[in-house]
Order: sequence, then structure tokens, then C-alpha cells
Amino acid sequence: MIRRYFAACNAADYQALVDSFTPDAVHYFPTGLPEVPWRGADTIARKLIWCVETLSSQWTIERIVVSHDKPEAVIEWTHWKNKSGTALRGAEWYEFRDGRIAEIRAYYVSPADKSVAINELVDFDYAGRNFHLKSE
Repeated sequence: MIRRYFAACNAADYQALVDSFTPDAVHYFPTGLPEVPWRGADTIARKLIWCVETLSSQWTIERIVVSHDKPEAVIEWTHWKNKSGTALRGAEWYEFRDGRIAEIRAYYVSPADKSVAINELVDFDYAGRNFHLKSE
């Protein structure tokens, strides 16, 4: 489901995005962003499409860990903001209901630092750990 959701994000596919979420899904974010959290499948889909259309956003999944006994997962991701040549790394906690995403809790590596091109962990060996180093 998470891989399908990311493919829908990158394609700015409204229907596939809506279909990824329960109707009452919530996408939480750290403080500092306007109009958060995003509530409802329609709102989440529209906001993600805005990111693609406005920021030339693309997302890559770096790691996925899935619970063996609960409908939840955790991922590490990179958000490529191709228009500005910047990126942000972070992690998200997913909760599922009826085979769809019911909740996402996003955690950024740090608040976006506009003075650096790619926001990421200091001294973390992204290349050595096989993370994507550029947008696909």
C-alpha cells in the first residue's frame, strides 16, 4: 500500500491518492507548516498534487519496517523539491484500516533549513546505506 501511495504521489494521480486513504484519514506534520494537519482523503490528495505541480515534488522510499502483529508501518523517505533543487529527509508512521491508510505521522530530520540544498542528518552515510542521492 505504501509503495502504491508513493507512486500515486509522484504521478499526481488524484483518484489513486484518494483510494489510498480511508475517507477520514489524517496526515500530521511537524509545527511550522501552514494548514496542517491535512484531514480527509480528498484534502490529502489535493495537497500532495499541489506539491507536485508547484514544487515539482517527488518522493522516494528509503526503508520500510512493517509490524508483524498490527496494521502499521514506519518508513524513511526523501522529499525531492526539484523546482528549488532541494530535498528533505524524514520518517513517517503509518496506521491502516480496511487495507487503506488511516493516519500518517510525519517526522522531519530537522526543520527545513533554507540555507542548504538537501536537509538531512549530519554525518549520516546516505550513499553508503544505499539511499537515493538524486531525484529519479
